[in-house]
Amino acid sequence: MEIESELSQEERENIVSRVGQLDFFDKNMKHIIIQIKRILTRHQDQILLEEISNILLEKQQQKLIEQILQSKEIKDIYKKCDTFHSLLGKIYWKLENFEKGLKFCNAAILLNKNNAKAYNYKANCLSDLGKKKQAVSNYLKGKKIDPCYIDIYINLGALYNETDKQEKAEEIYQEALKLNFVELNIQDYQLKLACVYNNLANVYLELLKPEKAIEFYQKSCTINPNDSLILNNLANTYELYFQNKTESINFYKQQGNIDQKDKSNLETKQPKQKKEEKYNNKQIIKFKLQLMDNEDEESGKKVSHGEKHENSENSVKQEKLEKQENQEKLENCPKNEKEDIQKSLEFGKQLMSIKEYEIAEFYFEKVIYKEHNNLEAILQNITCLIELKMYQKALKQIDENLLIFKDNVDLLTLKGKTLFFCQKIDQSIEFCQKAIELKFRNQIAYNYWGNCLKEKKQYDLAIEKYKKSIELDPNYSFPYNNIGVCFYMQERFYEAKKYLKMAIYLQPDYEIAYNNLGNVYDLLGMKEEAIEQYKIAVKLNPIQGVIYENWIQLLRELKTDPQKLEKLRNLKKFMTELPSVKSQTMKKVRNYLYLIRNSQVSKMFRKDVVYEIVTFLYQKSNPVQQ
Repeated sequence: MEIESELSQEERENIVSRVGQLDFFDKNMKHIIIQIKRILTRHQDQILLEEISNILLEKQQQKLIEQILQSKEIKDIYKKCDTFHSLLGKIYWKLENFEKGLKFCNAAILLNKNNAKAYNYKANCLSDLGKKKQAVSNYLKGKKIDPCYIDIYINLGALYNETDKQEKAEEIYQEALKLNFVELNIQDYQLKLACVYNNLANVYLELLKPEKAIEFYQKSCTINPNDSLILNNLANTYELYFQNKTESINFYKQQGNIDQKDKSNLETKQPKQKKEEKYNNKQIIKFKLQLMDNEDEESGKKVSHGEKHENSENSVKQEKLEKQENQEKLENCPKNEKEDIQKSLEFGKQLMSIKEYEIAEFYFEKVIYKEHNNLEAILQNITCLIELKMYQKALKQIDENLLIFKDNVDLLTLKGKTLFFCQKIDQSIEFCQKAIELKFRNQIAYNYWGNCLKEKKQYDLAIEKYKKSIELDPNYSFPYNNIGVCFYMQERFYEAKKYLKMAIYLQPDYEIAYNNLGNVYDLLGMKEEAIEQYKIAVKLNPIQGVIYENWIQLLRELKTDPQKLEKLRNLKKFMTELPSVKSQTMKKVRNYLYLIRNSQVSKMFRKDVVYEIVTFLYQKSNPVQQ
């Protein structure tokens, strides 16, 4: 229902201007409430009601406008007006009372099914309640009703970006840029346009397109140079992606000069920015750029930052020639003991890369038997023992070798790591610290020191150590996952999501990170996304029972068909029972044959390896009683 207005546009503007000049910092607010009520009861104009409400919201007077709108005299006049209910929905959304906000938005929609603003505020409330799918549906309904309502485009794009649908977010923002916002005055139009540019730049950062992000941040900054959020984004991007400190400092200075009181309070949802974020992400973004550089090098494309790679085609040809020469050398070289040791060592490493630690250990022990002081083989062998959870044997070997290789940093680091797995937390910290004293740039020691602090539930201290590990080696995936776990334990789920996604980005087969990300999505109410993560984790590690449990629990909450749950339980039971080596022998042999065929070893050595593998697996599957 609409209340017919008797006011002209000029009269309305004069009244709104007078309201805007009231002293809202006066301790006695009663006279202000009385004045505004008198205006709204005298004129009974729903456009005036909306404009006065927006003035009060801009001045952060949510409680004041709530008190006015919920008063009996105002309710009696406007209770059958959809604008009145949608305004209350907006106010309660801003007050973070999302359930109450939903109630008033639904009331507005019942009174007027074509109220696009009510759909927008309803979607905002649903999004903040974790009901992302329903939020998208309501944004789309509002967009269909009013295709020129820019706030819906901004909010829908932000939600798509938040739920990792960057392509859809980009599409929505590009669509928004083509619209003609007739109903907005020039100032409002420019502020909204600046917001679209800023959010589109955020999307390009997620898509790892920093140059495009800078372009749109600059467009946003040109339109609205007094918005500290945009300046902060620009400064961060220059500093983190391009290491351009001069530009960064300029924008930080500009940001510092802005009076926060003058900032425009838009109806749109703005992503929360944390002051420490620019420091947290520095090494993450550096690594992203390194990856981009590597991809550009491989494809022979020129890059727009860093050093130019000239004659890329020649370098690729040169690499191919070198590989052929190395292959010929290996095929033709005489078989001697030293060569055999080196090949066993290389083959053991390749086996480790496909997580076949038991057979890899067999090759490293073979090397150690022939060359007792081969430190590389010793370290790799101990690593295999740790992966196989043979911690006591690993500790024994570490202690024996520390007598020979005194104060060896790698051995001390491995001891700290092994003691952590043995739950000897204080001893583990002691050896991690020793390793760091001898070699400051020791990302593994910092990571396990962080793990120890995490076990002690000292999450903030643990995060510090993990960040130090990342600073030393940005492509080391484990600390990203561990930071995600710390944030998860602190119920900082959006930050946890960011770091877990980075761990997966660096190591796409990291099943633990997928499982942890699934847990985060579950608690954020993004149930379908959680199930997807659990599915990937199970594919990567089909014998990990914990992942199945998380998946089953979530499906149970969603009241899934009992038959599907039973099938999943049976799959868990089948997969988690350790399969006999005998049934896997031929499959393993095929895998190893493929590995050998693609490795640079002589034909004679390949035959020896195949024979040894088959013998080893056969003995494992048919143990001889002694």
